[in-house]
Amino acid sequence: MDLRQLEMFLALVECGGYTRAGEKLHVAHSAIHRQMRILEFELGQPLVTRAGKRIQLTEAGSVVVNLARQVHRDISMAQQQINELAQLRSGLVRIGTGPTLLSYFLIQILEIFRKRFPGIEVYVMTDTHRGHILEALDRNQLNLGILLTYPDQPQFSTSFQCIPIYRDEIVMGVSKRHPLATKRSISLGKMREFPFILPSKNGFLRGVIDKAFENSGVVPKILMELDNQEAMVRMIEVESGIAFLCKFRAVTDKIHFFSFPGQPIYVDVVIVYPKTEFLPRAITEFIRICQEEGNYIKFQVAGSRKAASGNLKGKTYPLREVEPEKSSARAPNG
Repeated sequence: MDLRQLEMFLALVECGGYTRAGEKLHVAHSAIHRQMRILEFELGQPLVTRAGKRIQLTEAGSVVVNLARQVHRDISMAQQQINELAQLRSGLVRIGTGPTLLSYFLIQILEIFRKRFPGIEVYVMTDTHRGHILEALDRNQLNLGILLTYPDQPQFSTSFQCIPIYRDEIVMGVSKRHPLATKRSISLGKMREFPFILPSKNGFLRGVIDKAFENSGVVPKILMELDNQEAMVRMIEVESGIAFLCKFRAVTDKIHFFSFPGQPIYVDVVIVYPKTEFLPRAITEFIRICQEEGNYIKFQVAGSRKAASGNLKGKTYPLREVEPEKSSARAPNG
């Protein structure tokens, strides 16, 4: 068993067939087939079986694919440790998140990170289904996931490290000309007559909202389903409906927002990554910036009513000017 065989086997499993695995590795699919036969002969066990046009892992194959992924992670870690010697003049950080966090949190983080570390590339993948992001983390296709979770409830396997960034409240956003625009708080039950703009059904935030409706005995009138809170705010402005928003996104002079009395809805913004003994410096610096901005958001939201009257001029929050990084980094907190 050698590294090339493990690489081919991992590509075969992830691509689901010999032809696509060959295309991914830029080799003939017959070469992969031959190496798999050699590997199975050396191990004395079949590793895959056919199910129609796709392949399926045998029990022995599951053992080998876990080994292959661990070896791939170890090699990547060694390469990243060596790259540390380049003092962050080059590198890659791969991030997975949802459309909501991308639009009102991650974009600001990316701008700050690129100013501090212009040589580091950042790849971003968005997906409304956080299970897909966790799977990509587990397969070493992503370095970090920035996700929403329920407060104080473990929701990730023990193979992941979870760092809380900040807690946000889910509030109701309405047009300033809406009949509810004079309210500071109102129960969900009293809003059943109004059309709602909701997140798409696949997202975590939609699950939180559906649970709130269920607990209140409300069957909502759904007018739109959107993944982007920027679009939701725009629809609210033109009086196309009312929408649940993260409070920090609702802090703007363009709309009115209010909380739910006696039943506030909270979510936590967290960073998730596979547990490891070593995190490359580029990743620890990205985590540190997220923590810094999380603390900044907490400060801004604490004065959200004042901010809503015009202090933030319709933006989520102002970016602070930063100088390119010159000093060495410490390990992130948490």
